[in-house]
Amino acid sequence: MRIADPTRDSEISLTLRMQGNLVNPTWAARLSPDRFSDVTFTMLLWNFNRLTITSPGDQLGPRQTRDTVEALLAFLPNLRDLLRLSLPIDYPLLHIVSALPLCNNLTLTSSNIDLFSLSRNIDAVATGLRGFDHLRKLCLPSNALFPSVHHCLGTLQGLEEIKVLVTSRFPTHLTEPGPPEYPKLQTLKVVGSFRDLEQALRAFTHPEANQMRRVGVECWSNEVDKGAMANAFNVLIHHCPSLTRLSIHVGLRGDYDACEKLEWADLSPLARLRLKTFKFQHPKTKTIGRLVTVPSTFALPVPINAISLP
Repeated sequence: MRIADPTRDSEISLTLRMQGNLVNPTWAARLSPDRFSDVTFTMLLWNFNRLTITSPGDQLGPRQTRDTVEALLAFLPNLRDLLRLSLPIDYPLLHIVSALPLCNNLTLTSSNIDLFSLSRNIDAVATGLRGFDHLRKLCLPSNALFPSVHHCLGTLQGLEEIKVLVTSRFPTHLTEPGPPEYPKLQTLKVVGSFRDLEQALRAFTHPEANQMRRVGVECWSNEVDKGAMANAFNVLIHHCPSLTRLSIHVGLRGDYDACEKLEWADLSPLARLRLKTFKFQHPKTKTIGRLVTVPSTFALPVPINAISLP
C-alpha cells in the first residue's frame, strides 16, 4: 500500500511480509522537512521503521530551517522502532539519531550544500557519530569525509558496510598517516571512478586487517581510465586478499554513441582473488572464454580463476 503527495514531495507506504503464520508490517515514509512542523501529523509516524527526510534545497529560509530542526529535535527521539533513516547532513541531529536503539542503517545526503557550509557542521557530524556502535550500514557523500569523521567512523565497533557517493573526487588525505582500524567493516561500495575506488580502498582497508569480504564500484562515465582501473585492482588484491564478492558496473552518462570508443580493461589480475561471486556490467559485449555476454552483464557463481580470461 502506498500513499503519495507529489505536491509536497511526500510518500507513505506499508509493506506486509509473511513470516510463517505471522504478518510483519513495515511502515516507511519519505517526507519533506516542512511536514515535521505539524505535531499531530508527526505523532502518526512514531511506529515507523524507515524514514527519509528529503533535502530542502533552497526552499527553506534560515528561520524555516531553524524551526524545522527544532521540530525534528522534538520528533526523532520518539522513533523507537526506526531501523533506517536518511537525512540531510547539515541538520545537527546525529546526537539524537545515535541514541535511537534500533536505528542501524543511516544515509546522509548533501545534494545542495557547498563544502564551506558543510565544514561548519562537520564537528556536529563527528560528535554525533562518536559512540554510534550499533550502526551497521552507512551511506554518505565523499565531501563529508573530513579527517575527524573518518577517524570517528574507524572506531565504531559495529560498522559493517560503507557506501561512498563521490561528489567530485575522493579525498586523498584520508590515507595519511594510515587508515583507522574499522574493526568490523566487511563491505565497501563506491559510486565514482576507479581512481576513487583506489583511494577508498586505501582509506578504509589495510593489508594486515584482511577482513574485507565484499567490494562494489559503479563507474558512470563516457571514458574509463584503464590505468586507474589497473591501479584499483592492484590495491584490491593486496588490501583485500580474503575478498569473496566483487561487483563492477561500468555505465555511460547518456551518450550511447561513446559505447564504441569505450574499451574493456584487463580483468586477468583478478584471478589472484578467490572470489565466490563476480558480477561485471559493461556497455559493450565481449566474449570471455566460453562465455558470451549479451548484453554485457554477467555473474559468475564460481571463482574467477576457474574460467579463462584474456
